[in-house]
Amino acid sequence: MKTLIIVLFQLLILPVFAQDYMDKIAQESCECLDKSELAMDDERMVMELGLCMLNASMPYKKQLKKDFDIDLDKIDQQGEALGQIIGVRMISFCPDALIAMAGQMLEDDPESFNFEEETYSGVVTRIEDERFVIFSIKDIDGKTNKFYWLSHVDSDFDFEIEYNQLMNKDVYVRFMTQEIFDPRINEYRTYNVLVELNKRN
Repeated sequence: MKTLIIVLFQLLILPVFAQDYMDKIAQESCECLDKSELAMDDERMVMELGLCMLNASMPYKKQLKKDFDIDLDKIDQQGEALGQIIGVRMISFCPDALIAMAGQMLEDDPESFNFEEETYSGVVTRIEDERFVIFSIKDIDGKTNKFYWLSHVDSDFDFEIEYNQLMNKDVYVRFMTQEIFDPRINEYRTYNVLVELNKRN
């Protein structure tokens, strides 16, 4: 389960490849996913996504082998690699569905991840809200860290409605650190995933 969350999160940060046929695969995968019921158990949800990707990829079997060295006849061994390259493009067509999947998995079984939680406090200096929301928070020593809102965040106020009013506010956060491989720099990077955010008086 932990691996599935890492893969889904990685889809959001990987660079985009140039093959035009990948857009067709991604769009068909999104259309297939839209027809699926997301309110299902995590294992079935991932299976549904995998089947959508595989069915959309089959007409481009030769191109995938040539461009990415992915053999669809060995999908049991290369399914994760296929999911990553398709997911890169899917984020352009159905980002909300992918983020919802990752968030639901984390909420359904948070104890299975066994992440250690940490705390941090400071002033919100920037709020980015493109594919997902990222808070930049500067602590008392002047150091700024980024915190990613990827699933439900505990709060003592209506976080979903008021989060964009947190600029220059003094806040307290709980978060989990997660290492994700970033192919752009060919090494792992640490991401701070928000668990709780509250204003400080």
